[in-house]
Amino acid sequence: MRRGRRWLAAAGLALAMGLTSPGSARAWDPSTTHMAMVERSMLDSALHLRWMERSLLQRGVFSPLRLDPARLDAATLRDLRLAMRAAHAASGAQARGGPGACPGASAPASTRVHCVYGDLWETTGLGWLQLGVIVETVPTERLLHHFVDREDPTAARWSDDDLPRSVLRSKHADAGGTVASRATGAGFEGSGRSALAWLEDGADRWAPPALAHHLTRASLAPTAAERDHHLALALMCTGALLHVMQDLSVPAHARGDVSAMFLPLSTILGDRGLPLQEMARDAYGRGGLPTPVALAPRPTAEVGRGIVRAPTLRAHVLGHGDFAGLVHEAGRRFFSESSLPPARRLSVDLDATTAAARVLEGVPLDAAEREGARLAPWPADRGYLQGGSGRPLAAYRVDEEGAVTLWLDRRVYRTQMQQLIPLGVDVGRSVLDLVHPAWPSMSVDAAARRVTLTPGELWKDATLQVMLEDGSGARESISSVAMQGPTAHRVVDAWPATIPDDSRVVLVLLHRDGRIPAVVEQTLDLSVATEPSQPKAAVPRPRARPPTTRRSPAGPRRGVVAPGDGKPTDAATPQDPPDDPSSGDAAADAATPPVDADSDAATPSGDASGETPAEPAPVEPVADDGRP
Repeated sequence: MRRGRRWLAAAGLALAMGLTSPGSARAWDPSTTHMAMVERSMLDSALHLRWMERSLLQRGVFSPLRLDPARLDAATLRDLRLAMRAAHAASGAQARGGPGACPGASAPASTRVHCVYGDLWETTGLGWLQLGVIVETVPTERLLHHFVDREDPTAARWSDDDLPRSVLRSKHADAGGTVASRATGAGFEGSGRSALAWLEDGADRWAPPALAHHLTRASLAPTAAERDHHLALALMCTGALLHVMQDLSVPAHARGDVSAMFLPLSTILGDRGLPLQEMARDAYGRGGLPTPVALAPRPTAEVGRGIVRAPTLRAHVLGHGDFAGLVHEAGRRFFSESSLPPARRLSVDLDATTAAARVLEGVPLDAAEREGARLAPWPADRGYLQGGSGRPLAAYRVDEEGAVTLWLDRRVYRTQMQQLIPLGVDVGRSVLDLVHPAWPSMSVDAAARRVTLTPGELWKDATLQVMLEDGSGARESISSVAMQGPTAHRVVDAWPATIPDDSRVVLVLLHRDGRIPAVVEQTLDLSVATEPSQPKAAVPRPRARPPTTRRSPAGPRRGVVAPGDGKPTDAATPQDPPDDPSSGDAAADAATPPVDADSDAATPSGDASGETPAEPAPVEPVADDGRP
């Protein structure tokens, strides 16, 4: 009987705590700080300029873009409805239209302001990006994969044992569980999959693998409506990705500290959350975010527009080259509320540097902050723990027993905001420039229907798809060429000799393995003819893939590989490479041997997006012979 009473008392306490807890583990506020950071990241990136250039000034991030609810599965449609319901009216994340938005032809004009033809949803590219930030919060249990492990940031799961499991369950951090899940112990217990695991999750409909799929369909889908639909979904996936990345610029997320999300913010019962989030929301709102220098717009030279910090999404988290990575910058140079060093007794005879070293014993911290750290002033009843950079890492006080206790105060929070918000903005900018890269070096001879493309390291094993788009926006793939190394490729007879006046040629480079970046496209302006580039090193002649049953509208062309024999019927004779081995041709031949048209290397597996491979375009080597 006594055990039953204790269980009932514990259950009642847990229920009370659960009902008064915030029910989510948020870093920056999604409706204010996150939105401002995403807007700044977009403006600092080359996204708008690249969209305008590749579409011949027809589309930018402020152009309207429509999404068809009828094309969505039930789970995705539910996510979108919940996100639009949760989005603040001033966040810019609410789309016009949608099912039921049109009241009928006889309704007053004032009631049709949000109507979009066909019950479609419509907003700008930036609007879909912002809606993706909100999508990543519904259901709020998605926020649990915004953490990395404190001891091993590369681990697939993270855990936080600062609070007992019963307390964590009672706080209802899964934000989607029920009273039964908390009472039975089936709810959240301070552990979950890490942000790194989410980056590679092929089952999550908003994770980077889904982003790669939608980007591919946004270029290869046959109709303009379908391409716009997938582009809107890709932008929402990108917004979800920016949410995860920018959350990792918060020390609590970079240190796997979910306990910090439930600190008391006032004396009101149940008023709990992350103090850093509330201070940033109150200090900046949707307005002027801090920069590393001052509260003013940065010069373009300081932004690094178009230059990525790291070559992969994972490297943005863990670091690459000179970039230390989000986890290191936020989790190893700053403390979170529940990951501070424990209280220690210190002798007043110690100097300030030695006292700081004693406080930091066994604590994960960057060497640059640990070396030169000091308590200032010391000895004193109160002061700050200053890192090697001179920044205050934490405030300290000495109790009556001589124990030094650390905590975070407003001065420390202001320092964190001024350093970490710009970090999240810059990483967001870099991610946008990675997901939407620039078109590689290329020259076009429109009269000769010839393209000379240098894929570089980024697209050296990609596939070049030549698309013909008519006046209605319908696209058809007319040829396909596999890139065979980073050096120049010359594609001859890349499009039919005659094309309709209302049609245009679109080139698409894509990776078929789902990596990021997944695809990049460029619309050709055939009214302007340019001379092909003249690289010094010759390029080995790659044999094209055998054609399928789909034929070009113009019929067979010169240099097309005949089915079955793998030999060109009337291809141009390749130029002999120079005899000088220092020219780089020997190395190029060794690194990129000629590919047999019947081999697997020359014939990539079927496109995951479902389009039919087109017949190949002839490819010539580029030799330094002085001829175009």
